[in-house]
Amino acid sequence: MAGWLFATLLWLGLILWLGIAAAADWQLRLTGAGNLYTQSAVWSGHFTAANGRFYDASHLYQNRRRPLYLSGELQLFGLALPGRAARQAAEQAGGRAAAGGFWNGPFNLILPFAYDNGFDSAKFTTRPRLTLGAALQGRHRQLVWQMRLDGLIDRGGGISERACYDATGRDFHCGTGLPWANSGPAHITRTSRQAASLRLVWLW
Repeated sequence: MAGWLFATLLWLGLILWLGIAAAADWQLRLTGAGNLYTQSAVWSGHFTAANGRFYDASHLYQNRRRPLYLSGELQLFGLALPGRAARQAAEQAGGRAAAGGFWNGPFNLILPFAYDNGFDSAKFTTRPRLTLGAALQGRHRQLVWQMRLDGLIDRGGGISERACYDATGRDFHCGTGLPWANSGPAHITRTSRQAASLRLVWLW
């Protein structure tokens, strides 16, 4: 866990340093934070067994890890393709207007991120999770466009559940009361956070 987190943060730090150095301006914006667990649902531990008896196993789903959730985005403004800024400066110095074009820039780069510290209880555990995305914004005449990919990097977040045992040694799922062998379809699983989108706005 610590190895991939350190490597990811080191790589991210290098990318951000290069991006901030190349941007005309930048802003770090937090969109959410708190002592919450947000990755998935968690069993309440309340269930009714096949014999109709109600059981409270909520103590087996109490989080023993400090909950933490943080999300936001780093916004880099005024980026240009490599070499494009120098060519534009040369054109303007020579008295010529810089050529326009869809891919000429400048661009805005948005890097959304989210971190969840995970969950750890006696019968349900989720590993910490870090997700990173990227969005590129630009404008060509009256057309403003954005291409966005969420979950470009999605590390951690594995979920594991463990059985309970009754007085006779039979194993069962203490979130649903089902026999453990039949409870697989009911288990909480890790969900992907990858999503791609394209947004176009025409300015009249």
